[in-house]
Amino acid sequence: MPPVRTAARSRKPPPAGFEDIEDTLLEFSNKLKDAESASSDQKKRHEVTWPIFQITHQRTRYVYDLYYEREAISKQLYDWLLKHGYADAMLIAKWKKQGYEQLCCLRCIQTKETNFNKGVRARIEEDLMDIEQHSFDEALISSILMDHNLGSHQNNRETVHQKLDMIWLLAKAIREFNIIHSNIHKAQLRNYG
Repeated sequence: MPPVRTAARSRKPPPAGFEDIEDTLLEFSNKLKDAESASSDQKKRHEVTWPIFQITHQRTRYVYDLYYEREAISKQLYDWLLKHGYADAMLIAKWKKQGYEQLCCLRCIQTKETNFNKGVRARIEEDLMDIEQHSFDEALISSILMDHNLGSHQNNRETVHQKLDMIWLLAKAIREFNIIHSNIHKAQLRNYG
């Protein structure tokens, strides 16, 4: 959260152009205070932080767009905003890298807090997702074939084909689920970002 502005004379005034965006940044600060003080009754522990992450994302995206997309603020003002906590410098650094342009927060790529030591799938580009999914389908099928030793039985050829059909249907369902999950996550980012 950005520091509260005081009348202390020891602090340098903000660079030129801050007055133009100050109202919007104050709105974000007020929303963040409301989200932090909101009642957490009947919510799961991790759900309480969602509004805070969303508002932080919106505020950071606002500063990022002002500097990189619209070029409406100076480099000095941009650096000052980052230094005083109006935007998340680490998140902006990730947004500048290919494949992370739509990242909602840094938690999505932290692998230590997830069950399978992987990040959120929604940040992966669509082209890469298809390649990953194809290799996942092949790996799934080959592991099932090896586990059940289906490849070695010539007599049960029909059984093998039936099981392969079931495996392909399962892989297709998993792929469709991942695409739906990715689209839902992208829609949430559009709504909150």
